[in-house]
Amino acid sequence: MDKEPRFNLRASQLLGDIMQLSALINVHTEYAVFVRYSGHVSRIELNICRSKEEYNIRVTTDELHTIARKSVNEEHVISNLTKMKLRLKKILKESKVNISDCRYTVREEYDYHLI
Repeated sequence: MDKEPRFNLRASQLLGDIMQLSALINVHTEYAVFVRYSGHVSRIELNICRSKEEYNIRVTTDELHTIARKSVNEEHVISNLTKMKLRLKKILKESKVNISDCRYTVREEYDYHLI
């Protein structure tokens, strides 16, 4: 496997983790998290807001282009996606939300009746 597919796989796994952790924060804490992924330009925007009532007061905002191309440093992208994930995990940990069962798996299933 050459470098670009490995990078894209890792980046997509981190994007999935960020989405999952954001959903858990919105359900189990007072924070309001907004995640926007624009696939047509491979860009993620993550806004963590003080609360659901004060959603216009941002604690932090991150924006990042995630596509593997010559103008994007792959290590920079993975590093920043990892930082986003760790920031979200920290919020859940501080809020005493158990995230030990949060790993998901991507499975391929085939329904041969449809083929």
